Amino acid sequence: MINKEYIESGIFFEDLTEGQIINHPRGRTLIDADCVWLSLITGDQNQIHYNLKYAKDNFEGEPFNGKLAVNGLYILMIVNSITGPETSTNGIFLGLDKLRLVNPCFPGDTLLARSTVLEKRVSKKHDTMGIVKISVEGYKLDGKPVISYEKSFMTRHRNARFK
Repeated sequence: MINKEYIESGIFFEDLTEGQIINHPRGRTLIDADCVWLSLITGDQNQIHYNLKYAKDNFEGEPFNGKLAVNGLYILMIVNSITGPETSTNGIFLGLDKLRLVNPCFPGDTLLARSTVLEKRVSKKHDTMGIVKISVEGYKLDGKPVISYEKSFMTRHRNARFK
């Protein structure tokens, strides 16, 4: 039997308000293995993500300085996972809009995120659910932005089940 606290934990539709700004409390430091493993798993053939000699020989200037760059799609996954606990733990992902990768990331960078609730409404098809749109900004510890996007998700009302 599943206990009620488990089912009713996290953020619900009622917990989010339009205009609300959420500074997510967790960060994530990128490491060399992030570059290599993602390239292996996805079949990424861009050598700047896994071949240090290639990066040193071909990208010696700013901002790369001969370092491996972390794949931008991985940056999206990391920043999105940072935002989840305070936004969409009871949600169903609906889509992304306006995705922009504005600065590269490197092993050793620590990423943080901030979300703003843009809009919310009760679902027309599922009255136990609400649809929320947030803007997300991912940035480094020094405040330098790395990614921005809008995310839409459907999330449960408190004490309700999907139907």
